[in-house]
Amino acid sequence: MSDILLKSLRGDNLSYLLETSLIAGLAVTSAVLFAYNPVLVFAFVLAITIAFLLAYRPAIALKIILLTGGIPLEWLGATNPDEKPLMRAFGGTSVDGVRLVILSAVFILILLKSGRFHIPRELRWYLVFVGFLALTLTYSSARLDGLRLVVKMIYPVLIFFVTIRFLRKPKQMDSALNYWITGGVIATVIGILMYTFRGPSAFMWGDDLRYSSGLIKASPFSMYMMALFFICYAAWRTTGKHRYVPLVFLFGLQAMIAQTRITWGALLVGLLVLELSIQRKSGKLLRAPLAVGALALILGCLVWSSPQLQHRFFSNEFDPRASALDLIQNLNLSGREAVWGIVYVDYLSHSPWLGQGPGTSEAFLRDYDPFGSGVPHNEYLRLLHDTGLIGVSLFLIGLGGLFRFHFVLRRWVVSPRQSMFSATALALLVGYVIEAITDNPLDYYLLFSQYVFFTLGLAMNAAHDEMQNANDPPGA
Repeated sequence: MSDILLKSLRGDNLSYLLETSLIAGLAVTSAVLFAYNPVLVFAFVLAITIAFLLAYRPAIALKIILLTGGIPLEWLGATNPDEKPLMRAFGGTSVDGVRLVILSAVFILILLKSGRFHIPRELRWYLVFVGFLALTLTYSSARLDGLRLVVKMIYPVLIFFVTIRFLRKPKQMDSALNYWITGGVIATVIGILMYTFRGPSAFMWGDDLRYSSGLIKASPFSMYMMALFFICYAAWRTTGKHRYVPLVFLFGLQAMIAQTRITWGALLVGLLVLELSIQRKSGKLLRAPLAVGALALILGCLVWSSPQLQHRFFSNEFDPRASALDLIQNLNLSGREAVWGIVYVDYLSHSPWLGQGPGTSEAFLRDYDPFGSGVPHNEYLRLLHDTGLIGVSLFLIGLGGLFRFHFVLRRWVVSPRQSMFSATALALLVGYVIEAITDNPLDYYLLFSQYVFFTLGLAMNAAHDEMQNANDPPGA
């Protein structure tokens, strides 16, 4: 034990120790000064513990981050998950907010100290977008909200770089996957326990019964379960290991019963993409539409048999004689169309090219409707309002680069592990793009977007040996 300690104090590890000790000292001091309640102390202790692990055992720390992603701690110290009960004098934050800021800083520090690493060229436009988003803070009238959004956008990208740097061995990748799935099982158990001891009332949101783990709102919970469904489905289909089948049903069922309609659409399209990606060389492409058709049939039967679901999907009960146009016109958008309208009108009142700065759409909606959700429920519209045509164009170009990266990586698939990670990463990116139409995946960095970039990192690492032996490696 003493030998290990002495080794850890040599060379670069000494600088890690000094720098993380400085961060820890600042954190402890802040906790003492601003500990309105023990929750703030807990937030700092949790964040600093993971930060120290990142400094000395980054692979283990990353696995813990993946495991705890589905157990957000927003409720601690708050009466509802939208509250930010900690450090109110500085604009308010939560346990997860403290963790987000500290871990992002430590991620950057570790990456800078870890030596030179390659930035795939397909990712560079997305980084340009994130950089532009950060620059637009200079003219934002809601800088605190904007800063939160910027850090939430940076965090998943840092997860990608930490993944490609420290999860390079097949055993490490498989272990990280197991930690992620374990976190999903824990979230499932929490939901079952809450339902057992508190009954359906624990899952009421307004007049709707929306099942989730009890610690997560229904929409991000459904995205979290969708991500777990994709990785377990891909693991089953590529490896043939039947132990993943119960997990496929467990996570898929929870993604459905959260009753988030955009997730249903993302799950169907993502499943189609995943199956096509897996089957591209086998000649059994018919399995893809069959798998999606079977899932669509299950969802259709659920809607057909449930008037409550019919009202969630449509403004009235389903009429089997209605045309496709009538069904589209009667879609129940839960008032989102009104929010989109007023946000777009406000966008037109300012610079169409640069927008009003990140966070301004949230500030505008809070002033317009103090009892509303405070977000536009459309990430493309949010970015259009906040960063203008330039910002939303950079975002779309960046997403295009990520898709191109996936397709480049697909050329190097020679093993079940590579196929599993690359297919999952592509399905998750498709889900990310679809969810952004009516929901807020940019905000759900712990529950969803970190897994989008994590699986992309695993897909890149799984193809690493093939890239090294080629003349034109992806991202060169």
